Amino acid sequence: MKNVTRPKNFIMGFFCTFFLIFLPMISPAMPPQTEKDERAQAARTAQRLESILKSAPAGIGMVENRVMTDVNDYILNLTGYSRQELIGKHARMLYPSQEEFDFVGREKYRQIALKGTGSVETRWLCKNGDIRHIILSSTPLDIENPGAGVTFTVLDITGRKEAETKLLESEERFRSLFEGNTAVMLLIKPETGDILDANPAAIDYYGWSRSTLTRMRIQDINTFSPEEVQQEMQKAAANARNHFEFRHQRADGSIRDVAVFSSGVHIGSEKLLFSIIHDITDRKEAEASLLSRTRWFLTGIAAFALVLMGLSSGLLLSLRQQRKAQQALETSEESLKRQNNVLNALLNNLSSGVFMVEAPGGRPLIANPMAQKLLGAGVLPEINRRNISEMYRAHRPGSTEPYPVDEMPIIRGMKGENSHIDDMIVERPDGSEVWLEVFGTPIRNDAGEIWASLVHFQDITERKEAEAEREKLHAQLAQAQKMESVGRLAGGVAHDFNNMLGVILGHADLALSLLEPEDAPYPDLEEIRKAALRSADLTRQLLGFARRQTIAPEILNLNNTVEEMLKMLRRLIGEDIDLMWKPAEHIWTVRLDPSQVDQILANLCVNARDAITGVGKITIETANTSFGTSYCASHAGFIPGDYVMLAVSDSGSGMDAETLSHVFEPFFTTKEMGKGTGLGLATVYGIIKQNMGFVNIYSEPGQGTSFKIYIPRHGEAADTVPDKKNAPAETRGTETILLVEDEPMLLDVTRTMLENSGYTVLSAGSPGEAIQLARECEESIALLLTDVVMPEMNGRDLAEKLKALHPSMDQLFMSGYTANVIARQGVLKEGVHFIQKPFSGRELAGEIREILG
Repeated sequence: MKNVTRPKNFIMGFFCTFFLIFLPMISPAMPPQTEKDERAQAARTAQRLESILKSAPAGIGMVENRVMTDVNDYILNLTGYSRQELIGKHARMLYPSQEEFDFVGREKYRQIALKGTGSVETRWLCKNGDIRHIILSSTPLDIENPGAGVTFTVLDITGRKEAETKLLESEERFRSLFEGNTAVMLLIKPETGDILDANPAAIDYYGWSRSTLTRMRIQDINTFSPEEVQQEMQKAAANARNHFEFRHQRADGSIRDVAVFSSGVHIGSEKLLFSIIHDITDRKEAEASLLSRTRWFLTGIAAFALVLMGLSSGLLLSLRQQRKAQQALETSEESLKRQNNVLNALLNNLSSGVFMVEAPGGRPLIANPMAQKLLGAGVLPEINRRNISEMYRAHRPGSTEPYPVDEMPIIRGMKGENSHIDDMIVERPDGSEVWLEVFGTPIRNDAGEIWASLVHFQDITERKEAEAEREKLHAQLAQAQKMESVGRLAGGVAHDFNNMLGVILGHADLALSLLEPEDAPYPDLEEIRKAALRSADLTRQLLGFARRQTIAPEILNLNNTVEEMLKMLRRLIGEDIDLMWKPAEHIWTVRLDPSQVDQILANLCVNARDAITGVGKITIETANTSFGTSYCASHAGFIPGDYVMLAVSDSGSGMDAETLSHVFEPFFTTKEMGKGTGLGLATVYGIIKQNMGFVNIYSEPGQGTSFKIYIPRHGEAADTVPDKKNAPAETRGTETILLVEDEPMLLDVTRTMLENSGYTVLSAGSPGEAIQLARECEESIALLLTDVVMPEMNGRDLAEKLKALHPSMDQLFMSGYTANVIARQGVLKEGVHFIQKPFSGRELAGEIREILG
């Protein structure tokens, strides 16, 4: 017996309905005015109560100290007792045992103590001896005084209990039948094929434990394809078919022929498949053996018939012999037809291509539909073992020669070899190509002789394309890491190297300014100066390809920028080479450092010049171009957007694929020793990437080369840049300059260069010293020339502090660090003056005069 909440809720609802609906009907609408009215009203109330109690859909009664004081007709009909037999009697008479009676009392009053009412599921003993299952709910009239009386309600649930018992017994009978049966039985979910349960016979037969089997699907056991198994399960679930023959795999790897009888069963609210499996392997083998013996017997009969016909053409077979022979022949033909149907169904539904040729000639015998689809052709009668590769247009990747016949699995199968390849590409008649993975095996007769060769193959084009893409990405990553490593090296040494070059270049300029060209030391000093400039250019090239070069981008019209370079480029390439310039009309603007355009054109034109032997032609052209997403998806390296194209093409010797794959690598060169650093194209590549562009090369040996560079379009008009060529040549001045440099040698040489140009110089080796000098200086300081990166504070912060002391002071920043370091100091912003170390005295003086005017 147990507590029940659902019937209890019903009873509570009944009482709520009673008090809310019927009580107002019983109670008078207005207080009675006379004693007669009161008696009449009381009579009507009693009649209504009696009517409600008689028609109530549940038993209602009252007990005092568990003695029944009132019950309605429902209880009388339920128990079979009359009202006189129950009223005044102890409730114990309704219970089958003292134990059940005591339990109801304890549980009821326990619940009443907790929540004011109690509900218990129990049994009542009827007058005729029947047992009825009920739900008894009780509520005291006075919660503080249970002895004052308790009202109770009763609901008969015998029908429900009997139904539950029958269902439980039915499930127990099914479980007993399922677990104890010697036949292999499975419960399967038809929608997915999940094995929900397996009896001990199934566990013994398949060799897996129950827990393993119930984690598997029937598709894991059945050798048919998952789609075919799913179709058959749907037929069984719909009762369209209940008998099947399959081949099942067991845990030891063996394959067994089985007959399966399946039908839908309802377990609770779910419909499942109940399958009984019988092993018919022995029967199948006996049928196969019988069929084989029948074939030999028929052969013998035919031979015997021929002999008899030869000996006596006038003798005829008896009618009985003819009938037997005909029946045997029909049976054999039917069996062969059935086998052919199975074989054809298997071949037609395979997802792999199957191809068989006769040995040793190579005549095609079988090509299933998938083979015809993959090869683009079926059985070609003119094929033999010598031309099979050529006829089906098979070749290896990267080659147009026919695939070597002796290495093809179909030919190796004729030699008795099992083989496997994944490097065969077949060109189909429509021009499309498919990459195949092929498995080959010989086919032998009962005597062990090879009479055919069989291959099966599948399309692995997508897999190979994915592998190629992965290899390409790995190569790009390696290239990026290599360039990043050299870039870090260049960036690491750039600062100190530029400072040293600045000292060398400064002293060389100072010494040259004290000499005349005819003086003996002059040529040597000039060579020192040139070597320092070449070293500075080498550092810039290293930083350029590593994308750490300090740049000052401007909004440019590339046509104007290129035209300014043409004269210099013509001198650079020589008179034997014709330079063609083809500018596009209405060219878009780009945001680019003009000096980087000079670097790109100089490097590309020098490379083009070196690729031309004798006379030739170099063409420079510009164009507006846009790339869409679909175009870029099919062209590696292209990025969607609007671009300005700058192309440099030559009629030189061109490059092969191997050279093209290394052309942008730093220090890679095809020139002779001493004639190239290998940094020219690496620098071009770095500049393009630094400006969010990309480059494509088109080249073939003997056909020349074309570099097409794509720089992102900028929406604004080109900047108006002052023409430095027409700037005044005067570079001297008399203003006061505050020089701040933490490298002593560079501080000395820079101070000397400025003093030689006529300036008054206040030199400081640290920011603190510079602030002190600025405070003590009573006259106006025209310009602050300061290093960017210094120990105490950076040049930008120093300039802010000094601005408060000298508000009209201009600033010029200098540094030998790379662009990514300087950018963090805030001195590469638009409108800020900056000069890159190393610099000559003339360059410094010119920059100062441009600032001071």
